[in-house]
Amino acid sequence: MVKKIILLLVIMAFVLIFFETLSSGGFDWTIFRDLLFPKRELFIDKTLAKRTSKTVLPIYDSTSDGYPFKYDEAYSFAQGIAAVKLDGKWGYINREGMVIVPIQYDDLSYFVGEELLVVSISNHWGFINRVGETVIPLNYDDAKWFSNGLAPIKLNNKWGYINIYGTIVIPLKYDYANTFYEGFATVEQGDKKGIINTSGVEVVPVKYDDVGWFSEGLAKVKLNEKCGYVNIDGYLVTHLKYDSTYNFSDGLAAVELNWRWGYIDMSGREVIARHYDYADDFSEGVARVVLNQSYGFIDKSGKTVIPIKYDDASNFSDGLARISYGESYGFIDKRNNMVISPKYDYASSFYEGLACVRVDEKWAIIDKSGREIIPAIYDDINPFSEGFACVKLNGKYGFVDIDGNPLISREI
Repeated sequence: MVKKIILLLVIMAFVLIFFETLSSGGFDWTIFRDLLFPKRELFIDKTLAKRTSKTVLPIYDSTSDGYPFKYDEAYSFAQGIAAVKLDGKWGYINREGMVIVPIQYDDLSYFVGEELLVVSISNHWGFINRVGETVIPLNYDDAKWFSNGLAPIKLNNKWGYINIYGTIVIPLKYDYANTFYEGFATVEQGDKKGIINTSGVEVVPVKYDDVGWFSEGLAKVKLNEKCGYVNIDGYLVTHLKYDSTYNFSDGLAAVELNWRWGYIDMSGREVIARHYDYADDFSEGVARVVLNQSYGFIDKSGKTVIPIKYDDASNFSDGLARISYGESYGFIDKRNNMVISPKYDYASSFYEGLACVRVDEKWAIIDKSGREIIPAIYDDINPFSEGFACVKLNGKYGFVDIDGNPLISREI
């Protein structure tokens, strides 16, 4: 009885459509087809249709309007937008795939700073808002993104800083200037470097051969081929005696002298002896070290907590570290349990529970159990950011969500 009612309703719908379209000049079979078999609004490349673990979705030719993998280059989403390049020009899209800043710029900063976006046309740089309106004219020879309310700009071969109104607040006197980070920026005059604050005060004099960013209140500096550390007042807290140094992390810094690496504390005292071939920053309570071309991990007391036996290893991230035997990569936990066996040609570190892996020249994304979240069909792939991963397929870039569904590109 139910089947008869459904059949009757379908016939009635068919008859109504038939007479309506007949009166307008002929019957359109696509109306009836779309009534019974509506298309999902999703565009999938033929390669994607080979997936067997999920429903195979409709296939559209790559020339179709809205085809998701169409960009010549693209960067990951940040603050709700992503930079994309098409036919030699750059613009920005939002998380709905809408072009919100016209694709018309010769260059731009892939890094999204505060308030405004930095763009370039014919080697002239300036700043626009997020709907593409010019806020600070494109009059500069170079520029970087806003951070801490200031942006480095270059004019007549000198760098300085402007505020969001375009007013120069730190004079154009440097040969190079970096963006601010946590209130400080590195600058250069001639072949010397220093650090300034947002008021333009040189907290670390521009006299060093090299300087680093402040980390845990200290910054590495180099003078006459020797390295040490200064505090935010510019005073040396260690002697300039090391050949190489890294930033402080978890209260310790890796230092190298005469090709041997160890660790010092923030007073400059050596707390882990220098007997490693290489030592990295501490991350999640342990640090990666190298001895006799093998990798392992130590804790902050210097105790070896994971044997120094791997051919390669990354720092711990999300509780796991990438390791390799030969040319195969997998993941271990902090107890040296093999959580994901070595079977990948390459792998990134885990970030927010996911990692990029390469298998037979194709890239995928896996979770911490080793399950493929995004199948190994892409030529390149970046980690997820704000719900989407930037991917490359058949020479073109696009974005996919956590379920592998492409972000449809649309014009406003």
